[in-house]
Amino acid sequence: MRSLPFTDLAELGSSAAVRPSPVIVYSAATGREPQVTPGYEDPVELAEQIDSVVVNVLTAFGKSATAEALAELEDGKPSIPHDIDKALRTDLSDLRGELDLSKNVRHKLRAQFWKKYDEAP
Repeated sequence: MRSLPFTDLAELGSSAAVRPSPVIVYSAATGREPQVTPGYEDPVELAEQIDSVVVNVLTAFGKSATAEALAELEDGKPSIPHDIDKALRTDLSDLRGELDLSKNVRHKLRAQFWKKYDEAP
């Protein structure tokens, strides 16, 4: 293996910088339905959708939860009981029109659940 002088390494790093290639996320043509590239997630829209779903699920849970269910939720933290997690995923999936939510989206959904739960009075 050849050893490169420090100056050669610096030049190599600057000239070989990896730049993301542009990706079309939305396209439209006259007479055709607009299309969004599958897998594209608008961060602002996603955050709003997640927040809406979390608030709805927490509200429904709060209205029907027994003291025992609340204690179980609190004791199991950071895990989310299966029925609540399923409601979160189903509601967000329905709202987004997607059958499968990415791992990243599910992670954000669960993190937002606990954030909103902790903020509740």
